[in-house]
Amino acid sequence: MKRLISMITLAMVLVVGAEAKQLYVSDQLEAPVRAGSGDSFRIQKMLDSGTPVEEVSRRGQFVQIRYSGGVTGWMHQRFLMDEPVARDLVEKAREDLKAVETYKTKITEQESIIKTLESELAESKTAQEQLESRITEIMKTSESIFKIDEQNKVLTKENHQLDVDLKALQQKHDVLKQSIRSNEWTVGAIILFSGIIFGSMIMPRLVAKLRRKRSWDL
Repeated sequence: MKRLISMITLAMVLVVGAEAKQLYVSDQLEAPVRAGSGDSFRIQKMLDSGTPVEEVSRRGQFVQIRYSGGVTGWMHQRFLMDEPVARDLVEKAREDLKAVETYKTKITEQESIIKTLESELAESKTAQEQLESRITEIMKTSESIFKIDEQNKVLTKENHQLDVDLKALQQKHDVLKQSIRSNEWTVGAIILFSGIIFGSMIMPRLVAKLRRKRSWDL
């Protein structure tokens, strides 16, 4: 009979564990984990603020939690919350802002490369125009048909190579422009997401804390 009860209890624990709810230790400096569901039980560990834990079961105002790779204990529900603490959200926002700065730096570097490519592109066009002008002059002034033909072949070959180089530079220029557009979209998305987090999650908590502090001062 005892063995049957033990097996039923184990099965219930496994079922509850499979549907464990994600909780977070509140923004106290530390919160006590007790050996049982009451303040009279010994403290088996102090968890730092923001530590993620899993809810296993509830008994009155105490919640049985799982932490540190499977260790279980009991914590009063006032020390638990459903979302990460504001400090962690602020840190995430700071990381997002760092990512934005990184993307801005990349955009600046790519814009510099594009300017260089545009300068090379302009020089190539000028060289091509000068070469075409030389071909025209040679054809007009040369007296030897053979010489004209040979020079024309050489110049035509050079002109073809310049045209190939010009197209390659144009393609590289287009690719870099597309990359800048993509980075600008990414920066905009990160800034928007950080603003949503700050406006909807961090700011209300900070205002609530300030109100509580003022009420305590009164």
